[in-house]
Amino acid sequence: EFLIRLSDAFDFKDSVRVFLIVKNDGTENSNFKLGIYLNGTKVDEIEDFLMAESTMSYTYTFRFSKEGTHEMGFKLDSLDCDTSNNSIFLHYTYQKPTLVINEINYKGTEWVEIYNVSEWNLNLTQLKVCDLSSCSKPIKRSLKPGEFLVITGDTNFRNLFPDVDFILAERFPRFNDSKDGVLIKSGNFTIDSLYYTSKFGGGYNRSLERVSPYLETNEQTNWGTTQDPR
Repeated sequence: EFLIRLSDAFDFKDSVRVFLIVKNDGTENSNFKLGIYLNGTKVDEIEDFLMAESTMSYTYTFRFSKEGTHEMGFKLDSLDCDTSNNSIFLHYTYQKPTLVINEINYKGTEWVEIYNVSEWNLNLTQLKVCDLSSCSKPIKRSLKPGEFLVITGDTNFRNLFPDVDFILAERFPRFNDSKDGVLIKSGNFTIDSLYYTSKFGGGYNRSLERVSPYLETNEQTNWGTTQDPR
């Protein structure tokens, strides 16, 4: 019996890299084929061999040029009685957000909250928070679909919000009170960026909160002073 499961998936602008695990859960060694599909069309195939009760990891990168929602699929072709766990399908909307700046506090105890809008885990290995002149040291973290993460350089965050999970980043930038830029980067690639002024909202330990992750980041009407001080 063979089975397939998703290990991780993450995207950067025009591509999605998917990590899969194939397992031979049976008692006999066997060959198998793994079909790879994009929008219902088979685009590639992997042929391999697995010993009984063993696993193999695979990585595949899909690239996109056409705007819209795309379906990525993987199907196992093997001599298997139970085919219920032999396929996986993911959906990705090209040129739509996956990881966004959701909330910031630029005055007082400074912090940035990011939000995974996508439907898969994001494996962030070189994530940095920046302003217009400097960046924090890279942090490593995986985010589940729909998960939020607060990043700060100030240990006082724990005193203000004892029930909120957060991560401390070394060399966290200091944001200006009147106007500045907040960027989240992976290496040198900018994932999302906000250029705010005090007219957007916020104040001393009153955060600036995004209205919708799907609207333009730098649209002033998409931001306002939080109504929920946690």
